[in-house]
Amino acid sequence: MQLAASDLIAIVALVVSAASYFTTRAIGLRQNNLNSEQIKLGRETGALQDRLSKDEAQAERRRFFSILWDKFILVNYINPAAPIESDVRRAVNTFELIALSWQAGVVDKEMAAIAFGPTYNIICGQIEQVAVVVPGVGKTGLEVLSDHPAIAAVRAEINGFRQQRGSITQP
Repeated sequence: MQLAASDLIAIVALVVSAASYFTTRAIGLRQNNLNSEQIKLGRETGALQDRLSKDEAQAERRRFFSILWDKFILVNYINPAAPIESDVRRAVNTFELIALSWQAGVVDKEMAAIAFGPTYNIICGQIEQVAVVVPGVGKTGLEVLSDHPAIAAVRAEINGFRQQRGSITQP
């Protein structure tokens, strides 16, 4: 039995087609595996970027804390019976900056509550007790603080935070 040239060509074409089919199928399977791996790596990369973004934001909030600290250490205690204008202004301006930073989430709240909380609370109380008109300001301590509602709101949050941690016994 002898094969005709056309039969031989047909067999060779069939073998080449079968080889091409199996090769293409193997390449397709590898491509699907690579696509799955790429999707998996994309998810992992996204999760890593999210974590790094959160870590960077936390680091930035902590760096900003040092800026607030530099201003906070210049605040003096207030004598409610004889308040000094510059001391009251500096305290109110610094506490307003801390309050706005707290509310905007640009400062690490835990660090701020721990570091500023006790003194923030004491000096706010001292300003509240100023019953006389603060020279150069023209208002009593309560009036000055009422002009800055963020200070009172954050003071309450700081005290609540400190109570939760057990670092304060009074509201």
